[in-house]
Amino acid sequence: GGAGGKVGPYSEGDTVSPLNVYGASKLAGETAVLKADPTAIVIRTNVVYGPEAAGKNFVYQLARKLKAGEAISVPSDQVNTPTYNRDLADATRRLVEAGAAGIFNVGGSDVLGRLAFGQRVVQALSPALAGLNGSLLTGVATSNAGQAALRPLASGLTLDKTLAAIPGWKPRSVEEAIQHWMDNPRGKPLGE
Repeated sequence: GGAGGKVGPYSEGDTVSPLNVYGASKLAGETAVLKADPTAIVIRTNVVYGPEAAGKNFVYQLARKLKAGEAISVPSDQVNTPTYNRDLADATRRLVEAGAAGIFNVGGSDVLGRLAFGQRVVQALSPALAGLNGSLLTGVATSNAGQAALRPLASGLTLDKTLAAIPGWKPRSVEEAIQHWMDNPRGKPLGE
């Protein structure tokens, strides 16, 4: 969430100021873990997408709705760093192997609004997933998005500390991630 009035992307050292119960519970979890074991790794991430068994993340929802011809409205003013789950797993493994400790951000390489993220996903998926109608994807202000909890608008994560701790790791762009997903399918198929 918001970091003492600062606009993101946020570093690991920025003051944390959760905007909702979910954010407060994540911060309490981080604090408890590091208090119990100061050598633990706490990973902060956001907007995780990629293959999964349940097919619930944003890319699955987007593909499913657009393939079915349903309109989907997404916040146009929420900016973050969408994170490919396989990059998240790889960074986690590398941090453990490097003996890292403390808080690390693991996110995507692109700072994008949710609408821009959706548009890039549609463009990347279109060659492989017939029937996606990107014109059904529209942006709305967060205040009109019908989300019950407050959301940070200018969010996202800086990766400087993580990149320094695990040289050689680099998150994929949205297009690279979608291509990797299509080339290495696992979990629930997209569009179902």
